[in-house]
Amino acid sequence: MSLNPASVDALPDELLLLVLSFVGDARTLLDAVPLVCKRWLRLHRDRRVWAEVDIDVAESEERVSTFRYVLHAPAASSLSMVGYTCHPELRVPEDPKDPTLSRAECSRRLTSTLKRSAMVVSHLDLSTVQVDESLHGVLTDFLGRQGDHLRSLDLRIPLVDEFEGATKTSRLMRSFARLQRLERLRIRIDTERVEMAGSMGPFGGFKMPKLKELLICTWSPTIGAGMVGYRDYVMRMLNGVDTALPSLRALELPMTLGMEGVDAEAVVRLERLEKLTMRADVSAVWSIARHVVKDDVTATLNACRGMASLRSLRIHLHCNIVGLHLQDELRDFTAAAIKAFREDRPHVDAKFSTPNSLL
Repeated sequence: MSLNPASVDALPDELLLLVLSFVGDARTLLDAVPLVCKRWLRLHRDRRVWAEVDIDVAESEERVSTFRYVLHAPAASSLSMVGYTCHPELRVPEDPKDPTLSRAECSRRLTSTLKRSAMVVSHLDLSTVQVDESLHGVLTDFLGRQGDHLRSLDLRIPLVDEFEGATKTSRLMRSFARLQRLERLRIRIDTERVEMAGSMGPFGGFKMPKLKELLICTWSPTIGAGMVGYRDYVMRMLNGVDTALPSLRALELPMTLGMEGVDAEAVVRLERLEKLTMRADVSAVWSIARHVVKDDVTATLNACRGMASLRSLRIHLHCNIVGLHLQDELRDFTAAAIKAFREDRPHVDAKFSTPNSLL
C-alpha cells in the first residue's frame, strides 16, 4: 500500500527530524514522541531533534525526576541546575507520593545520573551545585565527554582540602583542556577554605583556542585572611592566560582580587582584550574597604591605559559598608578617577556603577 503523499509518514528522515526539532520540550520528546511508531522511536534519539531543548532541573516541579532527561536525552541546547543542592538542610520535593528528598539522596541521584549520561550540551550551568567528594570525579568525566560540543560553562570550583581538594580541583580544571570549542567560561570560586589553592595553575600546559569570555567571581566575597589563598590562586590563573587563551576578548574579575603587581601585568599582556569588568562586591569594615577598593580602582585604570584594544571598561562598586557618607566618598573618588581616564583614553567607554546607578 502506497503512502499518502500528504501524510507526515511520507516525509524523508531528514525532514521529519527537522519537524521534530521544533517540539523543543524534553517531556514530550521523551514520553510522547517514541510512542507514535517505531520510526519516531528511532528518530527521537537523534541529537538533531534535541538541539533546541533547554533542561532546567532546578526550576522543574519534578526536580529529581527530571534527571531522567539528563540520563536519556542524547543532547540539549542547555542544561541548568542553578540553585540545586546548595544547602545542607535542603529538602527537594519530587512528587506527591514522595514529599521530600534529603540532600544526600539528591547528590546520590545526581552522581548516578551524570555517571551514566551520554548527553552532550552546548550550554551547561552548574554554578551553584555543591561539588562533594562523590560528585567530583563524575563531574570531571562528564565535562570531558562534552568535547567539541560545549560552548558555555558556568561552574562552582570548591577550593577545599577536605578530600584532597587541591589535587581533585586541579584535575577538574584540567578537564577544560578537552573543551576545545568553549567560548564562554564562568568560574565561581568558593573562598571558604583556600589554603591549598596556591599550588594550582589551571591554564598551564594547554590552550582553549576559542574562548572569548572569561568570568571569575567568588562564592562568598570578603576581604580578609581567606582572600590570601584566593588572590594567589587567581594570580596563578592569570599567568599564562595570554598564551593559553589567544582569542580572549572579555574578562571579568572581582575587585577583591586587586590589579597590583602580577595581576596588572598579566592583564596588560592580553593585547586583544576589548572588554574588562571589575566588580567590588565587598562586605567589610570601611577602613579595609576604602584602602583596598581605592587602590584597586587606581591600579585598574593605570593598567588599562596600556591596553590598545580596550573599548569597554566597567567598574561595579557594590560595597556593603557602614555610613552613607563613606560610600559617597568612594563614589566621588571613583568618579574623578574615571573622568581622568576618559580624558586620557577617549575611545574607551569607561563607566562605573553603584547599586542604583551607572555613571
